[in-house]
Amino acid sequence: MEYVRRVFSKAFAPTLRVVDSIGFTLPPVVGFAYWFSGLPVPDGLAEITAALVVGGAAVVLFIRFVTAPYFIWREDQSIIEALNRKIKDPAELTKAKIAEFESARRIELIEDLNRITSQVVAGSYTSSELLRETTVFVQKFGFLDKDEKLDRLRQLWTYDISNTLFAGRHLKSNSTAADSAESEFYRKRDLAFLWRDSLITLLKGGDIDYDATQKIGGKIRDRK
Repeated sequence: MEYVRRVFSKAFAPTLRVVDSIGFTLPPVVGFAYWFSGLPVPDGLAEITAALVVGGAAVVLFIRFVTAPYFIWREDQSIIEALNRKIKDPAELTKAKIAEFESARRIELIEDLNRITSQVVAGSYTSSELLRETTVFVQKFGFLDKDEKLDRLRQLWTYDISNTLFAGRHLKSNSTAADSAESEFYRKRDLAFLWRDSLITLLKGGDIDYDATQKIGGKIRDRK
């Protein structure tokens, strides 16, 4: 019923205004035209004028009835679009904020990976300092969606970065077996580099072949 009411309102409201305008202006205009031209005014001019007004109103009313559904639909679409913008704008803003936050955290993780790895290789960390750094690093991973590759590589990097620290300390203190200690340090270092670089690729939105990466890691472990 509401829709029918809107159709009648859309059809009649402007039609009545048009009829009023025509009914108000047409008779005097027709009368003036006959007077100005000097032609005799025909009998029944008032009835003819009224018939023209009614006929014009009927035509306008018919057109308005036919087109009313379209104009109602167009109005409704404008309202729906405005409402959708009100709904989507906060949602889009929230998504953008989340994406901005995640991007910043990914950059922070990449910086941490490079910094911690470099410091360990340079021998600048104690065991407790490295434990603290890696604990904080692992906690930062919590904002990421569950990703098996990321989790595995993070575990591998955490394990081998600790091994790199111990191998480096052993290398410094073991002068009688320098060759063996040096080989162990470089193996652990290169493994840490491998896992770090793979993690960085994933954090930047790229992808890696995990199995192929593991094979490379196996070759590094077996290296003499």
